[in-house]
Amino acid sequence: MKGAVPFAVLAVALLAMMAVGEYYVYCSGAFEYTSEAEWKDGRFVYSVSSSGSDAYSVVVMDGAAVPRELCIFVDETYDDNVDEARKVTVLNHFSQRYYAEQIQKQLALRSYTNVSLEESGGFSKHILDTMGDAEGRAVLVVSCSLPSSIYTGNPSDPIIEWAKAGGTVYWVGSEPGRFYTDSTGLKEVPSGQELFLGAECVYIGPSERASQKVDNGFGDALILKNSDIAFAVDVSVLDNALAMGFSRDGHSTVGMVPLGLGEVCVVSGAFSIEQMEDVAQLIASGASCGSSVERTESGKVVRSTCTGEISAEAGSTLYINIGGTYLKHGAAYHA
Repeated sequence: MKGAVPFAVLAVALLAMMAVGEYYVYCSGAFEYTSEAEWKDGRFVYSVSSSGSDAYSVVVMDGAAVPRELCIFVDETYDDNVDEARKVTVLNHFSQRYYAEQIQKQLALRSYTNVSLEESGGFSKHILDTMGDAEGRAVLVVSCSLPSSIYTGNPSDPIIEWAKAGGTVYWVGSEPGRFYTDSTGLKEVPSGQELFLGAECVYIGPSERASQKVDNGFGDALILKNSDIAFAVDVSVLDNALAMGFSRDGHSTVGMVPLGLGEVCVVSGAFSIEQMEDVAQLIASGASCGSSVERTESGKVVRSTCTGEISAEAGSTLYINIGGTYLKHGAAYHA
């Protein structure tokens, strides 16, 4: 028919319109999400606002403490060493910097912005410079190895002492402490699990999905999604450790393990959006191995502001989620 628009042209136009629409929704600030909370007289008085229609939830936790800063290790030697590491363990190849940048963006959605990204030299310097003031600080390791300047497989290594002094080490995507890197390449540490976790307790095998939720309230309260148990921790063999998320054959997708005055938090699985979101939720909420879920509330906010009150003890933390499964805003508040 004369004047008909070819199907291919229509398809291209439709894709362009979808792309513009996605940009408008996710990048242009078309929707706004905010929250506020104040603790007084034994309760949090909170408000949540959305210019759309969204589910929201609030959780009161005891023993939670949001890190005052986070340093993410971006290992510039990863690509050179991952194939060597794969000869003795199972690993997924991924971009160190991309993962770190995505975590940074996920944390920003949750109102957490005190984040730095450091390669080997800067990361080692950070550990050494903050050794005397580690309490309340956190680092995230997304590599399978650590620089030899802070770790060589000895109990007195700087990163071990840093954690014992009160720092928190978040570890994703590999077996904690298995390798370090020096000027000659990758080196293996057979006892790395014991140094970081206190025992051989990490699942080493292919990715498997867990369907059972850990029954302590954290999975629902923090909307934890990742169910891949690759490198998951069996906390049952450890003292005072805490499991979260999903579990299979005793191994949980989140394992929080005390180490001196600090702790090591292992998040299992392949590098996926679900894992990234869980890591961001754990950091931004301040959940730790000494935490417990005290109470939760949920509701829906539709182009307005909703207010509420929830009882809480002094020293507790309120964490707010807006968006439900697809989180759009998070924030932590302290009593």
